[in-house]
Amino acid sequence: MASSVTTSNAPASEPIAAPAKTVIVVADTRNTGLEIVLAVFFGPLGLFYSSILGGFVMLVVSSLSALFTLGMSIVIT
Repeated sequence: MASSVTTSNAPASEPIAAPAKTVIVVADTRNTGLEIVLAVFFGPLGLFYSSILGGFVMLVVSSLSALFTLGMSIVIT
């Protein structure tokens, strides 16, 4: 048995365009002024907007200092 090779007279296909490159812009979407205002007015709770870790650290420090100063440090922090 001989295999037959057929050639097609179909026109060449159009070149395929490469997919467009996706550009991802990483930027801080937080407002610096709002971060400062929240931290000043709400202390450690306002700091959570800026930094979760910073908020937790300040909350622990503020709680411990309030414990040792019988609550007087809450006014300062």
